[in-house]
Parts: sequence; C-alpha cells; structure tokens
Amino acid sequence: MRNKGIYQRLLAGALSLILLAGCGSENSRSDDTSSEIGTFTETSRGSETVTEKATEPVRVTEPPETVTEASLTETTPAETEPPEDVVRYDLGLPSDIRVSYEGNDALVSWDPVEGANCYEVSLDEQTLTVEECSCIIYGIEDTESYSVGVTPMLVENGKTVAQSLFAATCSFRRKTSQPEQPVITDNDATELRRIEWRSYDNKYNWWTNVTISVKEYEYLSSLPRYCDPIDYQNYIDETYNKASLKNIAKAIKDVADENGYTLDETAYEVIRFVQSIPYKTDIESKGVEEYPKYPVETIFDNCGDCEDLSILLAGLLRELGIGCCFIDYPTHIAVAVKASDSSTDYNFEAFGNRYFYVETTYLGWKVGEIPDDFVGKNARLIRVI
Repeated sequence: MRNKGIYQRLLAGALSLILLAGCGSENSRSDDTSSEIGTFTETSRGSETVTEKATEPVRVTEPPETVTEASLTETTPAETEPPEDVVRYDLGLPSDIRVSYEGNDALVSWDPVEGANCYEVSLDEQTLTVEECSCIIYGIEDTESYSVGVTPMLVENGKTVAQSLFAATCSFRRKTSQPEQPVITDNDATELRRIEWRSYDNKYNWWTNVTISVKEYEYLSSLPRYCDPIDYQNYIDETYNKASLKNIAKAIKDVADENGYTLDETAYEVIRFVQSIPYKTDIESKGVEEYPKYPVETIFDNCGDCEDLSILLAGLLRELGIGCCFIDYPTHIAVAVKASDSSTDYNFEAFGNRYFYVETTYLGWKVGEIPDDFVGKNARLIRVI
C-alpha cells in the first residue's frame, strides 16, 4: 500500500550489516551463524539438476548520472499526420532537471528540448509559461516537499501547435534535522537473517546469512519516511544503507564471478534474492497503512511490500553498476532495469534508454513480465542515480 506525501514515524533506533562470501558443494554447507553466501549444485530435496538455460539475460549498461522522472505509457503512440488545427504531441522531454538554492528560493532549471520554444511549468495547481529553461520557486520551507512539472511546447502566433505528451517532473525538499548516528562496536547486539533462493536457471541453491546490528536498526527506524516515489532515492543514499547494499551486492557478485556468471546473470540472482523476501503489507508488518522502509530494515524484518522490495532491489542494482528506475503506478511500485541500446525486446523507453519491467513482490516473475493489472497502464519512470 502506498500514497503520496512525506511523513515521519519515530520508533526507537538503527542498524549495521556484515556479510562475507563463500561457495561450496551441498555437503560443505554449514548451519553456523557466520556471515556468508554460496551456491550449490543440487537442491536440498535431492532433485535432479536442471541444465536448461533460462531466457537470454538482460543486457544492461552503466547508470545515468542525473536524476529525472517522466510520466509515460508502455508503448509510443503511433505517429500519424494530424490535421492543421490539432496539437501535435511529438515533442520530447528534458533529459535532466536541476534544483539550486539561494536563501529560501529554489531555482529550477532543465535541459532544452529540440523543437520547443517555451515550457509550461506546474507547481501544485499553479501553472505558468516560460521561454527560458528555468524558473524560480519562492519561499521554500524545510518541512515541505515540492513537485514541479515541465511540459515542452511549440507556440506559433500565440497558438500551441506541438507539445510533449507527458510532463517531466522534479521533486525536491529541504533536508530536516536527523537523529544523531550511533557509534557501532563489535560488542553491540546483532541478529542473523538467512535468505535462500533457487537460481534463475534452476541449477543452484543460493543462500545468504546477513548479520545486522540492533542499534543500527533502531536508528534507521527513527528516520523520516518518504512516501512519494520520487523521494525513494533517500532510502538507498542513507549512509548505513549505502554501505550495507554495497556489501551485499559485492558478496553476491563475488560468488557469481567464481561460478562464471555474466553481469546480466548476476543481476538475475540479485532480483531473485529480493523476490525471495516474504511479501507483507505495511498494516501486517508495522500496523500502519504506509511505511516505506530503508533497505536493511526490510532485510531485518524479513518482509516488505512493493515499495520496500523495489527500494532494496534498486539499491542493489545500482551497486552492481546497472541502470534502473522506479516504476510508479497509482497503486503499485516496481523496478525497471536498463536494457542494452541494441535491444529490440523491451517494455519502456524513456530518457533516451530502453528498460525492462521487474516485479519484486513474488519469486518467479521474469524480467520483462508485467502483471496483467498493469499492462497498458500509465506510469511514472523515476531514474535512480
């Protein structure tokens, strides 16, 4: 469950993650609580190893360097020649939107769009039209979140003859004060979480043991909650989470490299790692309707809903150097993973790139497979940096 806005929920606390890597046969598997990760060539049930390969892995490239978001549909409308008195919706979107501050005022600027000579800028219910690629928003408050939409337009003789079908949007806010980060020591209490899954090609059993500091978990639980998906970057940029995500991604990649995996195949295992975490709504796990989690909170709780699992996956893909976005439907959050420039089989095209849909909520969803409820539905694509 999810809705828009930002709110805080104070619990008590914080958390840390320790992860080591290892690999071995089924007989070498240990039940101790040391932190490790490995692959095995046989299932625990002794079933026969499957040798067939899965579908061709996704080809992915480095992530972009700027964060922007845009609304889009899954397919580009067919290009037809419109009558002269009909507005053409064939202009593109800015590739980047930037925000800088001067006192309590925010300067929002964006990259020019070919064919546009002005831009309609919307803030909440207010709109204005500017010819320059910038505008100023006055009186920015620390506790407020702002979302600005930019629609490129071509105006001739006072009449709009062309514009973008969608609006690029940028959300920003002044950072509020944060609780003081705790000092973590080796003597602090920890808890172990073990996550197991079957490899994407059904050849291996993967597992991870993750040791988490209770003090860090309590700290993270005390931090603000960001409920607008455009603010989800805050969850993966938080200091402790960023370090933990890096450790997890590295541990999985090290074992994947030892077993001859490509980067694309490693991405499949990271996806299945996240899909293996049980799905629970915020009501079930936290007793409230909306409570997006920091990634290591999701691992510690060993459960999450669509936004929790999507935040975790986006953070891990970023640490692998794989471009990705959040897909924001009105009632659902998923992840888009960047495809190669030469790929002809993809779900979305935005920011000059092609993307595959990834469903995080249940094990078994394949890359590029979209649930029926969301096929053909409008969504926002929010780039992760």
